[in-house]
Amino acid sequence: MFDKNTLRAMHKAMFMRAICQRREQQQQQQQQQLTPFAELLADEPPAANNNNQNSAILRAYVRKRPISEKEEQIRGDYDALTVVPGRPCATDVILHNCAFQADLITPFILHSTFRFDSCFGEEVTNQEVYETSAKPLVQTALSGGMSTMFMFGQTGSGKTHTMTAMEQLAAQDLFAGAPDGSSAAGGTTEEPWVTVQFIELRGNRCFDLLPSAALPGRAASSAAPPPPPRKGAPKPQAPPELRLRELRDGSYVADAALSLAPGTPEELCTLLRRAHACRATSSTDANDTSSRSHAVCTLRLGRSRGQLLLVDCAGTERRKDSMYHSKERQQEGAEINASLHALKECFRYLTTQHNVPSHVFRGSALTKILAESFFPRGKEVRMAVVCTASPCASDTEHTLSTLRTGMSLCTKGLESEEKQLLLDAMEKKQRVLHPKTWTPEMVRTWFDDVSGGDFRDIVLPSNFTGQMLVRVTETRCVQLCRDEQRRGRTLFHLLHAEMQRAG
Repeated sequence: MFDKNTLRAMHKAMFMRAICQRREQQQQQQQQQLTPFAELLADEPPAANNNNQNSAILRAYVRKRPISEKEEQIRGDYDALTVVPGRPCATDVILHNCAFQADLITPFILHSTFRFDSCFGEEVTNQEVYETSAKPLVQTALSGGMSTMFMFGQTGSGKTHTMTAMEQLAAQDLFAGAPDGSSAAGGTTEEPWVTVQFIELRGNRCFDLLPSAALPGRAASSAAPPPPPRKGAPKPQAPPELRLRELRDGSYVADAALSLAPGTPEELCTLLRRAHACRATSSTDANDTSSRSHAVCTLRLGRSRGQLLLVDCAGTERRKDSMYHSKERQQEGAEINASLHALKECFRYLTTQHNVPSHVFRGSALTKILAESFFPRGKEVRMAVVCTASPCASDTEHTLSTLRTGMSLCTKGLESEEKQLLLDAMEKKQRVLHPKTWTPEMVRTWFDDVSGGDFRDIVLPSNFTGQMLVRVTETRCVQLCRDEQRRGRTLFHLLHAEMQRAG
């Protein structure tokens, strides 16, 4: 008995051929639907639609990463995810779920289409992703609002890679918004332009990563960049654990969390890069350095009182995928999934009821530290969820869960399915009855026809059924053939060949 991924790999050529044909049909349909009048409309951004998108509190995006050479050649994987081109931007993504029916004979592909606010294919650059998803959040924070960006997806889907790029581009825009004639880290002003906190959440425990990323004693008013680590220097100490304390307004704060004030975008990126390096990671089947904790980077703007939170969620894993892990790893995975479930509940309340009850935040440490993002307090609030998806057919179940979660958060989320049977792609096997199911008449017919009628002269009882035939030994076959050794062995081999042909 083979599992789903083994069957997908065994019939790779068949499924790839069907997926390529589907993509060609989808491209032809798109070209037919796009009339010259529609092209003119697509070239002009609709003002009403832009206003609706800008007014949405929460927007959901999906980014498809490219498939690697290792996955294609060593694992035998193939691309089962398609981003449908659209105007002015792509909004639909199709997951091709390759599987077999219960008989393990009939193959089919379930084409699941999901609609997001925007979809990014593997050819889209980090700059384009930032301009669409993260830059509006930075602008909101510069104007005094509350902005939060989440990276959500399975292990090895490119969350940390995308988040690192967003951090670098956001740092440039944040410091570009500093007023002329004032130092970003203080200078002529009493408070710094940008301060940063970096917290790691492992289950329900909270750790501060900035002390490990910078010199001890660096305060928020410090402007000097952290020195590079010397070769042969001792490893930094373990990050200190923090306590989450609830405030009167229902939000939570990490007590004694270190706050630093970088003076340039380069200093900020250096701090964040070092903080990411201190995160808890471990090797998994999907990624050699999988993030096993949530990272919450808080950037506060002193002048505008705005705030930008960058949340890199831990990679999700199904229980089936971690069945060979140690007890500690299994507990770690359960805590990660529980915290992500609590975060989904907060999103659900926000999108359906526009209000998140305080008891929902208490579901995990992750939602506690993010409680402030869900309380407007008269400020403009914007959120963006970037779902990173793997194109590999072996990750279909993971990708399906990620897309459904992201689609449910989208203001115009939509899901549709279409089942395609691949009857012409497989050789039709004529079903052969096993000899043990034969009736006495069928047994007699087989003896008359097998080997051109060479065994037509054999006399059998009138009630000789197939159940009796399959128990006949080689010695008994020789007796039926009047003790002719060669003829009896031939009959025995013909009978067992018939049994093997029927399976």
